[in-house]
Amino acid sequence: MAKDKKKGRISLEVLTPEKVVLQDNEIDIVVVRDLAGEQEEGELTKEKYIGILANHAPMLVRLPIAPIRYEKADDVYWVVVAGGFLEVAYNKVTILSFGAEKVIQEPDIDLAITAKKRVESWLEGQVGGVGFDEKAAEADLKKSVIELYRASSHSE
Repeated sequence: MAKDKKKGRISLEVLTPEKVVLQDNEIDIVVVRDLAGEQEEGELTKEKYIGILANHAPMLVRLPIAPIRYEKADDVYWVVVAGGFLEVAYNKVTILSFGAEKVIQEPDIDLAITAKKRVESWLEGQVGGVGFDEKAAEADLKKSVIELYRASSHSE
């Protein structure tokens, strides 16, 4: 993709194995949380963020499960990713993740917490049991964690 120095815009793509979650060529800024700000246990020592504007230096970053903020024409949008990688090259930001969702409406925090607890219970007590679908449980857990991050991004 050609550089877009006149407008000061970047392209953003968010891709999962299943689909293209987002593809936009008119983004002003992308802000991601840096995995370097996490300890092994997943507790934050100090949150570190990376802001990506037009003409940013090339880089490759591993992403945690976290919201990604992007701005376009003075509007703020959110995409939540279930970890993955971010690449910046030639005014294009590409995010590859195992799962991602655009934040479109106000999330239901209570529903997300209930779903997370239910799936954790399945994983603890049902693994190996008859009729237990481990892949479905892991997918539900990933979705509930994404929903919780979506909710936390709206609470600020």
